[in-house]
Amino acid sequence: MDLKSYIARRLLLAIPTILGVTLIVFFISHVVPADPALVWAGGARARPEQVEQIRQLYHLNEPIWKQYVIFLSDLVRGDLGISPVTGRPVIEDIKTYFPATLELTIFAIALAILIGIPLGVLSAIKKDSPVDHSTRIFALSGYSMPIFWLGLILQLVVYYYLGLVPDPGGRVNTQVYISSEFKTYTNMYLIDSLIQGRFDVFFDALQHLILPGFTLAYATAAIIARMTRSSMLEVIRQDYIEFARARGLPERVVIYKHALRNAMIPTVTVVGLSFGGLLAGAVLTETVFYWPGIGRYMVGTINTLDFPALMGGTILIALVFVIVNLLVDILYAIIDPRIRYG
Repeated sequence: MDLKSYIARRLLLAIPTILGVTLIVFFISHVVPADPALVWAGGARARPEQVEQIRQLYHLNEPIWKQYVIFLSDLVRGDLGISPVTGRPVIEDIKTYFPATLELTIFAIALAILIGIPLGVLSAIKKDSPVDHSTRIFALSGYSMPIFWLGLILQLVVYYYLGLVPDPGGRVNTQVYISSEFKTYTNMYLIDSLIQGRFDVFFDALQHLILPGFTLAYATAAIIARMTRSSMLEVIRQDYIEFARARGLPERVVIYKHALRNAMIPTVTVVGLSFGGLLAGAVLTETVFYWPGIGRYMVGTINTLDFPALMGGTILIALVFVIVNLLVDILYAIIDPRIRYG
């Protein structure tokens, strides 16, 4: 099967996956013991006619199966509905919040790869040395350390005590943003600032990315380092690695050209799953650093019973995982040409 046919088949299989996710989330969210119309109308002080109007507007007086059918019919037309909390189309809210999470995730995953893979390789080639033990302690602590605790400690030490970064809350300094007549094209500040040549905004946004980015990257780098080390230890014991050394190839060529490439398949899987998970919403990190991303947005939708926004975010998360898993499968064949699509 060629690549195009494989991608087409995977995309077709993604449709029932996404429908299944929406079905589960829709029915679970709609059986909570609360009246969303009353919540949206303002609580106990809301007038009964106002509550009834909202209930009719959002079809809450219909049977739950009919509500789901109405939701699917709107979804086919690309309509995710209007959020009763923000009063805006859900798709507009997603366009506002998701780029912030995307920017943070790209920064964090790049940092995790730059830290995790070299540490994993170094730990494998220097097995049972002090370097190996240090790397394993780093990986174990990163894997087990609560993210919210790490974020708070970094704020306390790096910002409050050392003053090495600006106010860690938000994406950019408010005064810089307001005074710069800054325009948002992609809503990712690093890209938008470079497009407009606003290097003051670029460096300010980059500084605000450091603490939340490292907080996310630490746990992911630990997982990548452990997986890379394990894969490298398995590969460097293979006969073809010994044969490459017997041919007199430099150790660097043996490790990085022959061993690392064949050890990258499990690491790519971990990176892909981590990237998808972070894109789905780094809730704790975004909460600790007041990051206006999709994670905080989804928490808000749950607290306010914002069903349209909740379903829109769920569909986005499902799409993210489908696309990331597809990209990871394609990378398998790029790394190892022996892999064939079936």
